[in-house]
Amino acid sequence: MLCVFKKVLFIIVLLTLIVACGARVEKGVLKPEEMENLLFDYHLAQALAKGSGDSVNFKTQLYINSVYKKYNINESDFNHSMEWYTRNSEELFKIYKRIDERYALAVSMNKMPHNPYVNMTAVGDTMNIWNGRNFYLLSSNWENRLEFELITDSLVADGDRIMWQFDTHWYYKDGQKSAIALLAAVYENDSIATVMQSLYSTGKQEIYLNIRKKNVKMLYGFIYQLSEWTEQPRLLAISEPVLVRFRKKKESVVMDSLKTDSVKQGRIVNVDSLDEEKEDSWDEKDIQENESKANDSRILRLPS
Repeated sequence: MLCVFKKVLFIIVLLTLIVACGARVEKGVLKPEEMENLLFDYHLAQALAKGSGDSVNFKTQLYINSVYKKYNINESDFNHSMEWYTRNSEELFKIYKRIDERYALAVSMNKMPHNPYVNMTAVGDTMNIWNGRNFYLLSSNWENRLEFELITDSLVADGDRIMWQFDTHWYYKDGQKSAIALLAAVYENDSIATVMQSLYSTGKQEIYLNIRKKNVKMLYGFIYQLSEWTEQPRLLAISEPVLVRFRKKKESVVMDSLKTDSVKQGRIVNVDSLDEEKEDSWDEKDIQENESKANDSRILRLPS
């Protein structure tokens, strides 16, 4: 009988230690599995709103409210849970790791509305060359820096324009909300072209870099959260990053066609003047044309 009692006592102690290994969720806070599902739907709602065209802010709030309703909570309940997970940021990191895996699977199966550039990986004028994760969580107390390096090979050429696009969401109310993003092109002669942008707001961020030289070896970028260490970690979520290469048609292609047509018609043209290649200049119209191509190819589907 004493032996059985010792075994039962040992099992009880073992179970207590296992439970104690993880942070105990306080009353009124969503459990990790519930929080994971809610945050997955939360980011899904944001993706839906972005893909809906006009009135993005209104539709974002509308879709997020529908997420709250699905889980029978309100915004105050969500903020209360997020405050707890922010204090216990290790638990939130685990949740976002699982969300990243779920998101990647859903996108690969075309079961999720997503950034229209995500699946544009085929060779063409517009191409997504991002090879990193879908979600990152930066913390003032832990990992506060996101970095990437991409060997470009023949993916990037003279005259291209690179856009690094991502969403930011700050998970704290008090203190400075500030980060720095940098995008750089490293050329074969080791010269570097960079563009840097400060991040203060929640929502879509875009950084553009024009490629003005040939033989790009590598694209490099980072996001650095500037918040100081605090007892309660300040978290910055980076979601749906894409690195898009826009390629503009060379003026010489148009000129070759013009020269051919002129010869056929027996007209005399100044070949030297036609062969002068104009400097590629990107304007808002060029970007809108490329974005319209991306939007035309977008497939919006809800996960089953």
